[in-house]
Amino acid sequence: MTLTFTSKASVHGIAIDELNVNVKAPGGTEKFTPAKSGDYQIHCNTFCGEGHG
Repeated sequence: MTLTFTSKASVHGIAIDELNVNVKAPGGTEKFTPAKSGDYQIHCNTFCGEGHG
């Protein structure tokens, strides 16, 4: 699976802890193979304003 994450605003980032995925934008690309299919929590990993990071 390839996840491409871009941002037109400031620096942003996302993480999927269960899959050890950490992507920063602009221009972040992460290739990974999940061990199993399922639902995963995606969260912001970069402080970009109140309530984030």
